[in-house]
Amino acid sequence: MVSSRAFPLRSTPLNHGSYQHTTPQASTEQTNVYSRSSDRQRSVASESLLPDRSLREDGNQEPLLPPPSEPPTIQSPLRRKPLPSRNSDVQYSILPKNEAVTKVSSVSSGAKHSVHSERSSWIPYVLEWPWMLSIIAFGAILLAIVIIFHRISTKSDGVMDDTGSPIGYFAWRFLPTLLAVAYVTMLMIILDGVKRTENLARLAKERGTSASASILRTPGSWWTALADSFPRKGNDSRFSPTMLCVVLAYIFGFLIISPFSSALLSSKDMAISSKTTMLRVQPASGQTLQPRLDTTDFFGAVGHTLQNVTTSPWVTDNYTVLPFWPAQIERPSGSTFDAAIGDWTAETSVYQSGLLCEDLKVENGPNVVNYTYLTPNSDGSRSSKVGYQNLTSFQLTSESGCKYSFSYSESFLTQGKFYWSNLTGVNLPLFWNFFAIDEQVLLNHTALCEPGEVLITIPNDPSNSAFETAGKLCRPSYFEAKLPVTVSISSDSTAFDFDQKAFERERLPIDNDKINITAFHEAFFSSDWNDYLREPTSDSRPDSGGPANLLAATYDFKLAGMMNDTDFSARAGKIKQYSFGQALQSALQDSSAVSPVEGDIIVRQRRIVVATAVAFTLEVVLALATLLLLMAFWTSRRSRRPLGLSQDIGVSNTVASLVADQHKTCQDLQEISSMSAQQATQALSGYSYVIDRSALRMAASIPDGSSFSSTRSVKVTKRDRIQWEPKVLSTWAIVGLIFVLSALLVTIAVLYWYSQSHGLYQSAFVYQVEWNIGDYSLGYIAPYSIIPTLFAVIVGLWWGALESIFRTAQPFISMAKGPTTGGKGAGLSYQSSYLAWAGVRAVSRKHWLLAFVCTGAFLSQILAISMSALWQREPFQLERPLEVAQPFQIRDVAFLYDNASYYKTAKYKQAILADAFQNLETNWMYSAALQLAMNASQPAWSSEGWSFVPVSITSSLEENRQQTNSSSDEPQGKVAVATVNVPAVRGRLQCSPLAPELEDKFWLTEVDLTADGPWNQTLKPRPWENGYILGCDGNYRSGINYSPNMTDLNGTSGNCSYIGGYTTVLAEIIVTCCAQESEHQPDNASVGYWSPVNLELFAPGSTKLLQTDNFTVKWIYGPAPVNYPSESDRLPSLIWPKAPKLTMLNCAPVVETANASVTVDLATHNVQAYTILDEPVPHSEAFSDDFVVRRGDDRTSFNVTASFGTMFVAALLGAAQIKYIGGCAQTGRNDCYEDDTDRTFTYRAPGVNLDYMSYSMLQLAGNNQESLLNYTKLQELAEITFTTFFQHFASQDVLLDGSGGWVFQRANETLPYDLPPPDIQYDATKVGPARVAVVASPSITATVSQPVEILRMSRVAVWLCIVILAWLIITTIAILVLKNRYFSPLLRGVDTIADVAMMVAGSERYLELARREGASGLRADKTFRTRLGWFKTGAGEVRWGIELADDDTVQFLSDEEVKLIFEEDGDENGMVRSGAESPSPDQRHPGFI
Repeated sequence: MVSSRAFPLRSTPLNHGSYQHTTPQASTEQTNVYSRSSDRQRSVASESLLPDRSLREDGNQEPLLPPPSEPPTIQSPLRRKPLPSRNSDVQYSILPKNEAVTKVSSVSSGAKHSVHSERSSWIPYVLEWPWMLSIIAFGAILLAIVIIFHRISTKSDGVMDDTGSPIGYFAWRFLPTLLAVAYVTMLMIILDGVKRTENLARLAKERGTSASASILRTPGSWWTALADSFPRKGNDSRFSPTMLCVVLAYIFGFLIISPFSSALLSSKDMAISSKTTMLRVQPASGQTLQPRLDTTDFFGAVGHTLQNVTTSPWVTDNYTVLPFWPAQIERPSGSTFDAAIGDWTAETSVYQSGLLCEDLKVENGPNVVNYTYLTPNSDGSRSSKVGYQNLTSFQLTSESGCKYSFSYSESFLTQGKFYWSNLTGVNLPLFWNFFAIDEQVLLNHTALCEPGEVLITIPNDPSNSAFETAGKLCRPSYFEAKLPVTVSISSDSTAFDFDQKAFERERLPIDNDKINITAFHEAFFSSDWNDYLREPTSDSRPDSGGPANLLAATYDFKLAGMMNDTDFSARAGKIKQYSFGQALQSALQDSSAVSPVEGDIIVRQRRIVVATAVAFTLEVVLALATLLLLMAFWTSRRSRRPLGLSQDIGVSNTVASLVADQHKTCQDLQEISSMSAQQATQALSGYSYVIDRSALRMAASIPDGSSFSSTRSVKVTKRDRIQWEPKVLSTWAIVGLIFVLSALLVTIAVLYWYSQSHGLYQSAFVYQVEWNIGDYSLGYIAPYSIIPTLFAVIVGLWWGALESIFRTAQPFISMAKGPTTGGKGAGLSYQSSYLAWAGVRAVSRKHWLLAFVCTGAFLSQILAISMSALWQREPFQLERPLEVAQPFQIRDVAFLYDNASYYKTAKYKQAILADAFQNLETNWMYSAALQLAMNASQPAWSSEGWSFVPVSITSSLEENRQQTNSSSDEPQGKVAVATVNVPAVRGRLQCSPLAPELEDKFWLTEVDLTADGPWNQTLKPRPWENGYILGCDGNYRSGINYSPNMTDLNGTSGNCSYIGGYTTVLAEIIVTCCAQESEHQPDNASVGYWSPVNLELFAPGSTKLLQTDNFTVKWIYGPAPVNYPSESDRLPSLIWPKAPKLTMLNCAPVVETANASVTVDLATHNVQAYTILDEPVPHSEAFSDDFVVRRGDDRTSFNVTASFGTMFVAALLGAAQIKYIGGCAQTGRNDCYEDDTDRTFTYRAPGVNLDYMSYSMLQLAGNNQESLLNYTKLQELAEITFTTFFQHFASQDVLLDGSGGWVFQRANETLPYDLPPPDIQYDATKVGPARVAVVASPSITATVSQPVEILRMSRVAVWLCIVILAWLIITTIAILVLKNRYFSPLLRGVDTIADVAMMVAGSERYLELARREGASGLRADKTFRTRLGWFKTGAGEVRWGIELADDDTVQFLSDEEVKLIFEEDGDENGMVRSGAESPSPDQRHPGFI
């Protein structure tokens, strides 16, 4: 046998003529055509007559190729062992075309190890039932493990706790892939066994199979095996269920099971629940809840709507739930709960109110009518006096058929009207401000409007040409359902959650016997809303009724186009729902019970969880693989898939035993061995072979019309021949493998370096793909877990192909190096040894390169395991520097108000201070009081009283936002933050006790209640003889003479001598609130206000007005007062039965600045942490201009400058009475009475009359009124309160792209250069100089810490991968360098039966031994030696193949001898020209085959 291009000979056509009957004698003559030894003559008898060859004149068949010339010498017998007689008789018979001839005679019984006596029962051990059933059982166990773990993880929120131990980490990170790789390796071994025996299974069929489908077939790769499993022309249209099943199982294994196993388990923070007893609030049995809204509820509703502040976790814009909590803790209160105990889940009642609105359009109107009515008396009765009123009326209709009519007084405010009420007009009289007209005249509706609510806007006067009115009819609904509710608690918020779809399914209308909805309507639609939303200046807002005032505030009181807003109905519904929730919670305080209920406490733990999508995929694939293996096992049994052999086909001895008795097969293979591989394939393409009784026979199966075209052969010297080289061993393939391995190694190394220095957080690394089946989501699959394993699997497949070639070729390489015994050469096979075991066997036989290759194949499987454990996805805060612009600085330029009208009473202050309260949605008074009273959130860019100059980072952050396409299971709380050094500002108080020993007479006025003069004795509410009025003079401003001038006490002011400093209880206003109106109200009362300190107007001989920024903090506590009516037209006086107690502080406001390092949440701009970097210093510009009047030359108009600190203190102290925001003096009178209905920035209720600052202090004191009489306590809480209010003042209306609000300014902001100087009446020493413009703020560097999902690379896995890849690269380079030398002895392939058969076909001594010993005998005989190479037989023939090395009749030739022989036969270059004719058989050199 030679290489595919070595020694080509001329081929003759294969004729397919008719067959003639032959006799045994003719057969005998045929065997004598070639004079061979007697043994070879006897071997002819064991073959059949081939129907595809024509008969010669002597009756014998033509050979496949012309025979060589007769050798001159006679072959000597084999000397190793005596040859037994092998005489036999053979009969030939003519068979139909394409049928094989059956041998009817047998060899003599003298054969010691006759192949015919051997049992043809061999199959590879990997297909034996113990191995196959073990693999099937292993796959079934893996399937069961995945199913069990999947179920446990689903039911128990994970498989186990992640303790971080090395054993635990190995178990969840490495073990799944280790088991998967082991399973896939088993599948690979089974597939290899099936592939290399498939040709035998075809040959063992009764009619055999074609040569191309059997002896010329290579096992090939998995995709070749997959295609070869189906019927097609190349495999004689044979279907192989065994190979198909195993190939599919293997494909599932390396494409899905191995890669997906790495993503099966992961470590995540999971919510773990445990059963516990909960306490649940529920309505008292047999009682109807009476929803109500008190002062706190109105305060909370306004704050929530305008400031988005949560006042109660149990109430939201969409639902309200009945409170519940774990029994082991106290009932929680406030807007946030303690997160230490975890989240809660229990079944409770959920309530919802809704509004479904439709448009009301004007059908008729406006119409003006004159209405006549009887005027009312003072007692409310009707008098006989007739009044007249012009009314404007409208009629509106809806698409549902509702007709709604309303009328109102013709007098109209320029800002318009906005009305929201039920159909009966609960708040009608107060809204329309007209009491004498019957409600039926003002409102009317049809039955189709019920039940309903109406919202109507009249944005301008009907006389206006642009007049329009709009309305909506809304149908209310109220539902309840009992559902499991979960309360989620974080560090800064508390919220509840439940299945909203379940609520929609199970909700029922609320029974009015359980909850009085009518009572809620009366409270919700009342006019009390107006008391909480007073305007700072008159006629600045539309006239609004009921909750319409709050709804209008969300549109900044701009009615035009308000109802066209698509979100209008939703806003209205949210306001009503939140108010409904608060009213329910208040009702529960009056009538409720607490009952135990079973619930769950949920805590977060780090758990090992199963990925649902991966588990589902693996379950399906493992189940399919198990079924496929069961089918393969069933179809691969000996009875269903016989192989016809008794020994391993991978051993040369077995192939020799197959053809030893087949003379014609050997003769043809010997002749074909001189052809190229392509020529040999063409020559054998029309023939079929069959294995019968452990012998390879040729059968007739040539298609009609097929022929073998004549080709020309060229003899090539050994020097010029091309040796055997599979594609996977080509130089380009090896170089490609080195490149892939190097690229993987470099990529892993670079990624590891980058992960350590920068972090792998880019979206491409952490992106996840959602796995859906229809609308059902199975979760997410992470490509970062699968792709590396897939690369490792590809490397393993590539390396496995290399290893397979080396394992197949190694026995022949060993025989080519020199004589080898059976166990190291002709009897050696590595085809049934895999990975590490093959490497161990190679080492034991000193086959070093094979050992390295097999070790590499084993390491490639370890590589897959290591690659699967490369990554671990974790939450991470990514830090990076970022240049940002600082748009603001702390304000040092006063505010300028120009073109004011000068008046000595300072009335101009009202318009100026009103600016501080116009925008209710950002009003600092609300937000500060909510933070202190209800633990609401702090404003942006501020914390603990400090306000920081904001910078803009959000736009830069968006450019680097990570996209992961997943809803992370990691705990929330990781946010994008930025750390930056900026200026900080804080307001604080320096307080001291004021007049602690002050006598009552200097701040109280004692009155005689029995006197007939001032008091109405008939209507007096209490039988008191005397009482006390706040203020040292009850008729004047509630004054407190804290520094009395004792020499002037007998003056006109009496005890209220104002020559020295003084203050008032309520900013120069007479206190009238809040009286005890019934005995059921509190027995004690408190009054708390912050008010200015007043100095003497002018010091003697001075023309300057003395000023001070100080103010007083007062807390008054005593028995509850009542309102005593007077005989005159004066308002009732607030009388205290006993002298209350007073605690008073004198406080100086200070604004100070410092540099700070601040960390802010970039989503909300909330401060996460801060550090003050230096000692705070006072900011004198904060109080430099105290409403300084700057008059021009005309003296009729003037400008006013006011510093932000002065503005803040003035607004803070005047907010309690919006009506007198600039001071009582602006009204031109000295007897200003408190407006006790104004609750905009005050908390007025029975027993308390407090401004927002005092109310906040009371809440901080735990609502303990008496505790605030303590000076230390009062001072502590006053300082906290002032700092908090300034914090919110500084943060109001700060727009990064616009204004800096009250406390910050642009860098280039200045006062006008021509600003007039201050008026001489004021102290010019306090006025700051005009500021010179400065350059724009420079850029500063911020450190942005962004939350990302990062891939952590395991150090162990990385180094394991690098070491393995380095080993593989070194081994691959060794293969590249050594492959030509290593495979140089092989002139033809060794991976098919035909390849090996052609090596032994002309080896007479080796075949003689095989005939005598049989396959089993050759395996048992360890003494004979074989060699692969060029040899000369005793008959003088020179050929290349496997022959016995110890036989004297066989002479093995060296390369030089072979070269010399070829040079003698060819030209001087050693080769015959390709165009020359090949020599005829008679012209050939003797013995060249």
